[in-house]
Amino acid sequence: MSKTQSIPSLVCPSCGHRVSAVTNTRAREGYIYRRRKCRLCGELFTSTETLVADLETLIKSVDSAQRLRTALNDFLRGGQ
Repeated sequence: MSKTQSIPSLVCPSCGHRVSAVTNTRAREGYIYRRRKCRLCGELFTSTETLVADLETLIKSVDSAQRLRTALNDFLRGGQ
């Protein structure tokens, strides 16, 4: 995934531009916090993403603890 992305429902609160760069990502309990920078005006703003996953399906598809840990870390980083 590119560090610059266009998300239709996410706009810069300052200028309304739809393209931002993620400058920082942190996983918290139940959500992901992302610090973003508008590619047009440079405004910094924060977005949060709620984690929604079917854990039972994930566990069935991953057959070892190490692979589960790696898959969860990849998921929390947005598949990077």
